[in-house]
This record gives sequence, structure tokens and C-alpha cells, in this order.
Amino acid sequence: MAFFIRPLRSEEIGRLQNFQYLALHVPDGHAPYEQSIVETPAIRKYFAHWGRKGDIALVAESNNGELVGAIWSRLHITEYPGYGFIDEDTPEFSLAVLPEYRGRGIGTKLLQHYLEEVKQQGFRKVSLSVDASNPASKLYERLGFKVVSKSGNPTMLLQLR
Repeated sequence: MAFFIRPLRSEEIGRLQNFQYLALHVPDGHAPYEQSIVETPAIRKYFAHWGRKGDIALVAESNNGELVGAIWSRLHITEYPGYGFIDEDTPEFSLAVLPEYRGRGIGTKLLQHYLEEVKQQGFRKVSLSVDASNPASKLYERLGFKVVSKSGNPTMLLQLR
């Protein structure tokens, strides 16, 4: 399947909620989260009121026009941090690929394009929260991310060159 990476369009902002749900890692042997989890303040903060300063979102679109993956980030504040919060100058990102399209390199391409975008925008580092049991953690390690905190939700950080 061929796909291309492009910025999220304003009319697609509502799709971030769906992708946020898909980005939530469910450990093996656990029941999936209720869809309503994305409405909790701790999760909603990753996509609600999209378009703030520092918000960045890219999507993977298939040749037939289907959005098959997304990567997005925003800056959080110290008083209301995200799970992978480093500081107020470090975007925290989320990444999701539709289950039927995983394992095809889409997540890797999204992340590579995203890293170029954040560098162009002047950011020096990016972070995320990812459990070590999540297979995606291997992708992040391969691309140079380092675990900087293991308390609560493990946080990974990449210094951009």
C-alpha cells in the first residue's frame, strides 16, 4: 500500500480524538479501554482546542484518501503536564496507526517527517510517554530516544540535532 505524509487539515481535526484512542497502549491480556476514556481531562488535553501555539500534526494518507496514521504534539504547562512532560518548551507527541496498517513502516515514516518538522520549527527536543511493554518503544529506541524517567508513566526524550 502506498501512502504519503502531509499536515493535518483543519477539517480533519476531529480525527485526532480517534487517533488518540488508538495511541493508548493496552498491555497484552488486558481489556481495551472504553472509548469514553478520551473524554477524561488527562487524555483530552492532547487534542482538545487544537490549533494552539506549538501544536503540530501530520497524517499518513493512503492513495485512496484514507487517513491511516497520525502524529501530533503540543506544548504542556507545568501546572497541567502531560504524561511525558519534560518542560514547557518540549513538545510531547502521540503517534497512532490504524491497526490493520501497522507493521508497514507508516509509524516510522510519520515519526521521521515529524522530527524534521519540529526541528524546522526550532524545537531542540521532543518527548513522549511510552510503556516498555509497548512494541513501539523499540522504534523510539532505534531512532535515538532515551528513557529519562521511569516513575509513573515512563518518559522518553530525543535531543534534536
